[in-house]
Amino acid sequence: MTTEANSATDNPMVFAGEREIVSGGNFHGAPVTMAADLAAIALAQLATISERRTEVPSLDDDRPPAPDIDTITRLIASGVLEESCRVAVK
Repeated sequence: MTTEANSATDNPMVFAGEREIVSGGNFHGAPVTMAADLAAIALAQLATISERRTEVPSLDDDRPPAPDIDTITRLIASGVLEESCRVAVK
């Protein structure tokens, strides 16, 4: 995967200064990026399912929620979910 991600996708590569033509065999990088995009979308969906299983307190009340560890954890989970969904569709 690292080799594919760091490879040049144009074939052949022409180096005019060295008067050299190199065929790396790396024809197209799209399959790797498509797999990575699908994995990001799948992880965002999994995060959505996990976050929905937690009860996030309502912030519509006049008073703030009690600062206990469960409330903090649920609010962090909501923020992480929002960010992962934003990154997945970027």
